[in-house]
Amino acid sequence: MKPLPPAPSRVFRTTLALGLALTAAACAGGPRADLKPGQVPAADSTEAGLWLVMDKAETRLKTSGRVIPDPELQAYVQDIVCRLAAEHCTHIRSYVVRRPGFNASMAPNGFMSVWSGLLLRCENEDQLATVIGHEISHYVRRHSVQRWEAMRDSLTAAQVFGIVTATAGVPLGGFAVLGAYGQVQAYSRDHEREADAMGFTLMSDNGYAPEAAPQLWENLIAEKDAAEEDKPDPFFASHPPSEERMQTLSELAAASDRHGTVDNSRFEALMARHRATWLEDELDLGHYAEMQVVLDRLKDSGTSPGVTWYYLGEVLRRDAEVEDKEEAVAALRRALTYDDVPAEAHRSLGLLLHRQGDHADARDAFENYLAVAPGADDRAMIEFYIKKLETKS
Repeated sequence: MKPLPPAPSRVFRTTLALGLALTAAACAGGPRADLKPGQVPAADSTEAGLWLVMDKAETRLKTSGRVIPDPELQAYVQDIVCRLAAEHCTHIRSYVVRRPGFNASMAPNGFMSVWSGLLLRCENEDQLATVIGHEISHYVRRHSVQRWEAMRDSLTAAQVFGIVTATAGVPLGGFAVLGAYGQVQAYSRDHEREADAMGFTLMSDNGYAPEAAPQLWENLIAEKDAAEEDKPDPFFASHPPSEERMQTLSELAAASDRHGTVDNSRFEALMARHRATWLEDELDLGHYAEMQVVLDRLKDSGTSPGVTWYYLGEVLRRDAEVEDKEEAVAALRRALTYDDVPAEAHRSLGLLLHRQGDHADARDAFENYLAVAPGADDRAMIEFYIKKLETKS
């Protein structure tokens, strides 16, 4: 699995200059008419300045190395956008970026970024359409422009630049910028209600299952509740998954006479292609309790069983809070019964068995690893382990 590309650190002077111009503008944020398809703001308006900033962020994203190089996946997400956005379709550009964590954002100029961590957590296309519909609604209603206008006088130029790069899927630079990001992206309750209602209508009217909307929020709440400590998270800062909102969506779903008609085979085929890589990215964050919630849902669904059981074992193996590693051993052994198991499952099992003093089985596991992954980067280290174990068995 290839590592995540390093986040760019060079500050683009043009973007920063535009950010300074944006923060210097003086105009109170307020309600606006819905954005019409193809509408462009007046050149001397604050909204036009914001579009220019986001144009630069979009350009930076394209060259960041974070856009997943899978044309079929990119086209798939854009197809969902077009299904929901109708006449706005040709003015929206979506990018799936490799970034752990649940997040999606849509800039006022029509550039949308969808994080791989979001796709990992969606159980079906219906849930993905729920998020995309929500973001399209913010875009059409021009909520982000209103929020920027309301907040810009309290933001520094550095914060503006940090928020722009975060929108592009590049890590936020410090807690001050993270806090500013949360303020800017934390739409008002009325904005969130509008986006929830409009997004629900978009997805349910276009053949998606209404019940998927509240289910997604229920899953997110369960994951956040599992967290052992409060950690900054751009999505939860900007889209608080409150019980109130979940209840509202549940009521909308119960009152709806729509029925889901989407075939999720394309969704599952594309997610399975990347699931192991995305889970590896999540594992590297070290948020084991939250990851356990995600993996339990995957386990219950029966999708990618070898991959799922491997990462269940890895969570238990790596988590220092889990002293008894027997469950990790059992999960890895089960993973190895499936065809889609990653080769690394043999290595992890070998490491655990070595730690437990089961030298013969540990050596077998290491040998199996090298047999299925002869070009492994850590081959020399594993061969060293095997030689040591040979003297002990």
